[in-house]
Amino acid sequence: MRELEGLPLYAEAAVSWPDAAGYRKVVEETIAYLVSDMQSAEGLFHAAQDADSEGVEGKYYCWTPDEVRRVLGDEATAELVCTVHGVVEGGNFEHGWSILHLAQPLEERAEALGMTQAELERVLQDARSKLLEHRHARVPPLRDDKVLTSWNALLVSGLCRASSAARAWGDDERAEAWRTLALRAARRLLETHLRDGGVVMRASFEGRVHTMGMLDDVAFLGRACLDLHELTLDRHWLDYAAQMAAQALDRYAREDGDGFFFTSDDAEPLIERTESTHDGPIPSGVGVITELLLRLDASGWAPEGSRATALAVLERFRGAVAQPFAYASLLLAATYAAPEAVHVTLRGPSADDPALVALADELRSRRLRVRAAGGPGHPISLSYEPADSVSAVLCRAQVCSAPLTESSDIFAAL
Repeated sequence: MRELEGLPLYAEAAVSWPDAAGYRKVVEETIAYLVSDMQSAEGLFHAAQDADSEGVEGKYYCWTPDEVRRVLGDEATAELVCTVHGVVEGGNFEHGWSILHLAQPLEERAEALGMTQAELERVLQDARSKLLEHRHARVPPLRDDKVLTSWNALLVSGLCRASSAARAWGDDERAEAWRTLALRAARRLLETHLRDGGVVMRASFEGRVHTMGMLDDVAFLGRACLDLHELTLDRHWLDYAAQMAAQALDRYAREDGDGFFFTSDDAEPLIERTESTHDGPIPSGVGVITELLLRLDASGWAPEGSRATALAVLERFRGAVAQPFAYASLLLAATYAAPEAVHVTLRGPSADDPALVALADELRSRRLRVRAAGGPGHPISLSYEPADSVSAVLCRAQVCSAPLTESSDIFAAL
């Protein structure tokens, strides 16, 4: 599921570069696809969808010019769609079919056609809706209906980022809808994929939960819970994040305290108990658990030994800086150990206090802009604690400010 990592990336880009409407569109259409094609009745998300239908790769998704003309029923519109989306005689794929794609940026295409980009997009949107309706009548590809803890947790984190981005670009309706999707999936994961004692399980299929969780499951679920705390300011998500961190330290940590095994100490015995230290299609469990430990440490909610373990991991993998594509998650985790890293403790009568919510929204928007623009090691983490009045305490390198009550002072301090 490429959506797992692409979703938060495009969400951040849409905030940093609001004039590039394509980034926001990717976020909106990715989530729409996940909800329509991949969501279970319980609010979790299935593992994968096949590339084949009726035994032929790509058949469900491809088009020919004749079929586009037949579905749209208007020669001019069909010609426009085929031109913009690269549907050609003879095809650009197998069997004479074409995969829809943008053969040229819409702005350039609109100018060449003597249209505004908005006019072109309106025509294309109507045409695509008709094509999509027709496509849904085809025999769909098979779907892998198992539910994986790690992948769902990654998606929860992505939905949290997307919700914050939507709030930043002023779409409160989508922000709330995506927040609801994230909350529903996370609650269902915690209800069904935790065994007695809070032990994380890896997968479920047709209601049967099975296989003891790997490090990825624990780390990604812990980070998802922490992301939900930062999004909602609900402290029970902070509790769950700390529980996941403690589970990783207790059951997955190396004896030397400078890394984590992929399997728990009570899992099925293997010939060798391995580690998964570098990123692949998804981040490494070691990188994500290190990030979780450091973010929790900044909030004051980390289990004992969290910071020492995280720093030992970073020391062990000093060479990661020479291979950033292989160790991106670990390098991101390292930014939370940097002296410039900022933790903001928001205080107020309740997590729903309007002034507190507005302040949190602006902080999350600022964080998205910093991350996407590649800021030099200035991550912002958040937590909430009850207090009589609204204020914020900023901490850097374990040195904290006095409570700040004016938003101008808070952002000046940042």
